Amino acid sequence: MLKENTTSAFHLSGQITDPIQTVLIVGFKRSGTSMLAGILSNLGVFIGDEASSPNFEDRRFSQAIEKTSSRKSLIKEYNDRFPIWGFKHPTRNFMLLKKIKEFKNPLVIHISRDSVAVSSRTSSVYKDSFESQIKINIKNQAKLTLACTKIKGPVLYCSYEKILHKPEDFLTDLISVLKIDVSEEMMVKTVKFIKPEPIEYTNWAQHSRSSVIGFIDRIVDGKTIEGWAIDKNSTEPVSLAIKVNSEIKAYTVCNIFQKGLESIHPTGHCAFSVTLDGAIEKGVDQLEVITKDSETSLLPSEYIAW
Repeated sequence: MLKENTTSAFHLSGQITDPIQTVLIVGFKRSGTSMLAGILSNLGVFIGDEASSPNFEDRRFSQAIEKTSSRKSLIKEYNDRFPIWGFKHPTRNFMLLKKIKEFKNPLVIHISRDSVAVSSRTSSVYKDSFESQIKINIKNQAKLTLACTKIKGPVLYCSYEKILHKPEDFLTDLISVLKIDVSEEMMVKTVKFIKPEPIEYTNWAQHSRSSVIGFIDRIVDGKTIEGWAIDKNSTEPVSLAIKVNSEIKAYTVCNIFQKGLESIHPTGHCAFSVTLDGAIEKGVDQLEVITKDSETSLLPSEYIAW
């Protein structure tokens, strides 16, 4: 169990009577949910078939969560495959808490970050005033915290800033709570992972400030590239070019419907899937996805999640 922590980096509310089998991370965008999911991943906790750096969001579960039969089926599958697994998606916070009884021996981890830091970031991303964003963020944070206090099971409240300040202490106590076996090598790797604004996430966040935002969700067999992109200033489909080693290999248009994208696009028809003539190899080939006209890069040239 957590030891007395004078730095107030975390607080465990409620009792853990059985081994934790599901970790549900809740928190708003820019609050540290990606860091926390990355910590779990580095400690050997499964976080989804389609979850990877830099944001560690499982596309498969994100799509299944809205439909009861799909959600329950995937929860059962993950329960059968792994002794412990986790999930995060800042837009699914309240859905996770609402359906918490469907998860097996869950632990909710609520991570929060200084409202000034969060609002400074969101005001830049959404091109809104800082004053407007801090009001929204404080209101949303209060609503989420209140929802967490109503959970009957265990809830671990975490401070993003304090985790950065004393990562070893946080990891030691988190491992104790989860009762997982972690090697010294994994511990060292995870401590190194905990750093403010990892370069991969920073690059991703910088791209999200442009009018065109999007992401590569996955690469299948080194040939088929799937993802989505939207233009915040237009409802027209975004045209993309796929570059491999600085050479354009294919063009595509983001007009495929994808469940879950209706929250950021009027119709949800903003996904793409394009198959290259030849396979590309991670660590050898350099992949870049750019807008066809302005050549705005959607992602860093080296796609680390592939």
